[in-house]
Amino acid sequence: MELLYRFEGRLGEPTVVGPVSEGLRLDVPFEGAITDGLLAGGRGRGIDYIRLRPDGVWIIDARDVIEAPGGHVHAHARGYVLPPAGAGAPDLQAILDPAFRPPDVRLAIRAAAICETGVPSLAYLNRTVVAVEGWVNNGTGELVFEGRAMPAVGAAAAIDAVAGTR
Repeated sequence: MELLYRFEGRLGEPTVVGPVSEGLRLDVPFEGAITDGLLAGGRGRGIDYIRLRPDGVWIIDARDVIEAPGGHVHAHARGYVLPPAGAGAPDLQAILDPAFRPPDVRLAIRAAAICETGVPSLAYLNRTVVAVEGWVNNGTGELVFEGRAMPAVGAAAAIDAVAGTR
């Protein structure tokens, strides 16, 4: 799979929305550099509308903008941040305590994103599903992930072949 971007950045100060029907909701901004891949040299920033479920899985709903050569690319990622193997259920009330400090541990990110751009040379991204994998450390604020173009299969591959698109 083609490496589109490697993002290396930091989390901003979260906004705690609070307990919702399916867990705990937080809005977390992030920003950083695109250090590798097709979009290398750019910057990225966005916000993740996260929901922490009672089982310790974080639901990702991230919207970000990448400053790419020639313009901008918007990505909308949905997926999961997974707790370490064997980790117990989090104490959601403890997380709400202003004195709470997240542990210094890397949590795996697994997601998929769709993109939108008006940059002509990147127009194929408007019909590309992006596999996103990486990690986040809420204790240190570090965020690292890579986005790779998933290969077209089935009908999508046939349409691309006929149209002569990427």
